[in-house]
Parts: sequence; C-alpha cells; structure tokens
Amino acid sequence: MGDPKAIQAGEESYQLVYSGCHGAMGEGGRGSNLVSAAGDRKASAEELFSVLKNGISGSDLPPSPFEEENHMGAAPRGMMTNFEVQTLAGRQLHDYDARKPGMVFAEPTFHVALDDAYSVQIETAQLRVRRGEAIAGYKIGCVSAAVRRQLGTEHAVFGHLFASEIRTSPAALGADNFCCLAVEGELALTLDADIDDIAGLSEDPARFVGSVFPVIELHHYIFRGPSPSAAEIVANNALQAGIVVPEARVTAGAADPLDIRVTISDRVEETATVDPLETVYELASRLAVFGIKPRAGEILLTGSPLPLYPVVQGDGIEVQCPGVAAVTATVS
Repeated sequence: MGDPKAIQAGEESYQLVYSGCHGAMGEGGRGSNLVSAAGDRKASAEELFSVLKNGISGSDLPPSPFEEENHMGAAPRGMMTNFEVQTLAGRQLHDYDARKPGMVFAEPTFHVALDDAYSVQIETAQLRVRRGEAIAGYKIGCVSAAVRRQLGTEHAVFGHLFASEIRTSPAALGADNFCCLAVEGELALTLDADIDDIAGLSEDPARFVGSVFPVIELHHYIFRGPSPSAAEIVANNALQAGIVVPEARVTAGAADPLDIRVTISDRVEETATVDPLETVYELASRLAVFGIKPRAGEILLTGSPLPLYPVVQGDGIEVQCPGVAAVTATVS
C-alpha cells in the first residue's frame, strides 16, 4: 500500500479485468458498486484490495487472475521485456501459420503472466498487419459460466479478428485447416461510429451500432499446458480462427434481446436469449487499457452464453437468429 508503482499497476489491472463490470471508478455497472462495498460508508483501500484480490464467494466476482508480486505488490506491470514479447510473438505466429498454435505452452518450464499474454497477442496481431493482413474487429470471449468452466478460466478475454479469416455462409470448412476445430454460435455487430468515448458507450451503446447478425465463430480448440489457463487462451488470440457471416447482413434491433439457436448435425440443438449490447462496454473497456479503439465498420463479437462445440468431418452447422438471419457451414 502507498507504493506509486504498485498503485499504477493495480489501476491498470483493475481497468483490464474489472472496469467492464464495475465501472471505471468502481462506481458500479453490470456489477456492484465496489467503492461502497463495505455498506453505506466508503470502503477503505485495504478492503478494496482484499475484495479484488480474493473475490467474493458465491458471486460473479472471482479472485484476481494476476500474480500478487506483479500486480498486487510493488513490482511494475509486466515481467517480459519488449524483446521477449517480440520474440515470443514471432514464434506464436510461426506456429499459428503451421496450424500448430501455442506450441510453446507444451514446454514444461514455460510460464507467462496474463498481462504479458495480452502483450504477446497484440504484438502477434501487429506482425500479421505488417505482412499485409487487416484487422476486421475484435471479440470478447469466456463471458458465460458454461464457457468459463469448459475452458478453465474465471475471466472474460478479448481477441482480434482478421479479414482473411471471414467466410460467407454457406461455408465449407476443411478440418485440416484447423487444429481441433470447435465452434460457437453468437451475435456479432458492426460499428456505426468510432468508440472514442467509453463513458458515452456505457450510457447509450446502441448509437454506436450499425447492424446485428448471427455468426459461427471458429476456434483452434487445443490446450498444450498442463491445464487450461487464461494466459494460454489470451496468448493464442482467445483461440480465434475466424467467423462465418450471413451472405446478407439483415440487421436486428440493437436494443432488443434476441434468440440464438445452434444446431450441429443431429447431436446438438440449443437455444439461448442474448442481449447483443450487454458485453460491448466490457469489451471496449478492456481494449482501451491497451490503447485500442474499435472503429466504424469493424465487427465486434459479443460472446456466447452457450458452450464451445467440437466438430468433425461430416458435421453440418447452423446458427440461426429467428427473424434476422441464419449462417451455415459444413466440415469436410
């Protein structure tokens, strides 16, 4: 307590993980007001530290994912040097291109902190941009309890979308082009305006949205570490491997909850109701920590309340938003 470097590191950690739910100043949002978490009186610094470090049992607030010595103590944010981040990003991209993502996590002695994993993801994305690929938007993932249990994490994550990996429905997916292909059905939106004003986004997210439509999100569903971890998910671009979009983007009312239905061959048929704007503020807030501002025309994936479904050759996939559009794909 009282160390300026620790205070700065703690602020950055809070903005990255918690501000999307609890507000930029802890004033509350989707989550509770942390400033007055101790009751009517203002919570002390020690109480806030304990709440964020340990979480609240039985609630949606999990313990901090950051290592105490790096984010909750005196050491500055980040453990890797710029050179180390760049070197690891180059290796990550090489393995991704070879359809063997995240091979470094198979090494018994390898470890990366969550904040450094984000730095590696962003540097890997910039390597792709420098070789001519275009960033098409961003995703938020691990937003539901079902997916968090499935992937072994307690926190939402973000990733990058690339124009080269956007397919149009009906899509043919070659299983050999993926490493353990798995899919999610979710809603995506295109932005009608740059997100320069996070506060304005919190107050009226609909004014930033141009269209809402269903997508099939594609994933390289593999973990190489001893157990699934948020750091491995993040460093591997939130497992992102592309999306399938409708041929015609018929827009839905951005302020209305919508049904999303996932059908996979004859073994999966599940439906969930989704608010397409619920996670936009959280995603934009997390991106803003790293100086990333989503721009007009970009696509944002809003996360899925349903599980991640592994698929195999011969599977047919349909994600439908009744009254809006449907997207289909087959795995060959």
